[in-house]
Amino acid sequence: MLSKNALARLYVGQHICYLTYMPSDIVDREEVIGSLLGRLTQQGRGANYALIGPRRIGKTAILEELEKRLTRSNVIVARIDFSKYAYDPSEFSLALVDFLTEAYERTLGRTSRLLTHVKHAVTEIKKLRRARIEFDITMGDDGQPVLTAKPTLGKEEPKHAQSFENCFSYASQLASVSGERIVVILDEAQRIVEWAKLNGMEAVMDQFRSIIDRLGEVSIVLSGSRVHMLRRIFGAAGSPLFGRFTLIEVGPLEERDAITLYLRRASQANRDEAKEVYKLVGGHPFYLLVMAEARRQNESVAQRYRRLLTSVTGGLYLYVNYILSEDLGSRVTETHYAKILRTLAQGEKKFSEIAKGLGTKAEWLTRYVTKLAEFDLVEKTNGTYKLKDRIVRDYFAFNYQEDAASPASDAKAT
Repeated sequence: MLSKNALARLYVGQHICYLTYMPSDIVDREEVIGSLLGRLTQQGRGANYALIGPRRIGKTAILEELEKRLTRSNVIVARIDFSKYAYDPSEFSLALVDFLTEAYERTLGRTSRLLTHVKHAVTEIKKLRRARIEFDITMGDDGQPVLTAKPTLGKEEPKHAQSFENCFSYASQLASVSGERIVVILDEAQRIVEWAKLNGMEAVMDQFRSIIDRLGEVSIVLSGSRVHMLRRIFGAAGSPLFGRFTLIEVGPLEERDAITLYLRRASQANRDEAKEVYKLVGGHPFYLLVMAEARRQNESVAQRYRRLLTSVTGGLYLYVNYILSEDLGSRVTETHYAKILRTLAQGEKKFSEIAKGLGTKAEWLTRYVTKLAEFDLVEKTNGTYKLKDRIVRDYFAFNYQEDAASPASDAKAT
């Protein structure tokens, strides 16, 4: 099965856009990867890191490469896409135990007496993931995973909090028994806040803090695309996780690296074309790849850009619809959110100007604008609001504001 970065699929309705990624697409991320690798392989108490940045900026590619290098350094690594378990902490907990045990198995030599026991434990854990159970797992003195499970009745509420506690306790015990470093990698980890809606998980952030403080030789590396939210979770003094993670912001590529990436995928393009593409879409790797793969003979860069944003099968059109649907719901183009986004596509506006543009009172706008800011679609600077992502801005400008000034023309002037 291909990983998320090996095959990106965007779809709205029946329209699907595929974009393939290659290992060589990792450009200008070596400093981040190398720094993390050095810190995570050092002996001593584990340190934790949070990679934050917009969607498709390259966080998952960094984590995948980090996982490969850590594994080669004999570190026990478990990497999980957290979004798959956003509504089931118990399933997440079993998955983490499963991945950790499999990773431990790979560190054992073929002649190891433990190997048979560990393989048996892996099999049993996989069976449990297909059942509704409560489980406890520990490490015996001989290094063998000891699993205790109790099937629960369907009407019983699963003990999510206990399962969450157990899986990280197992990680700490595994590190102690094996004598190896353990790194748990969680992609799209901002989804953990959704667990707070479940019975028994209302204090999940406080529980997570308690777990982290007892990890020992276990480190957590997580990533997330809700930049606004994650800065608050990890950087605000009143947050339970304040001071527990080192934040690493993953931003767009510099012009030189953006041009390098574009030319790798658009083999017949020249540097002048690559520079023009960079002026339009900036250094966001995903946007550069979409532009490279959609290249056509006898079509200017500006024409290609507009086509990709206005055609219902265009990669950028699909991407914007994907993120809007994911954040705001499938009927987003019919909501107040869309009206605000269309208004801001015309340029920066004060709150009162947004209300005037919509012909409505300002009172009801507050919660909508606040939500758009939480989803990193809108940002406030010096009292004015604007669309944070140029691609989203141009999507609305091209598709709903035909009389607005051409963003493509703006790009050439910058």
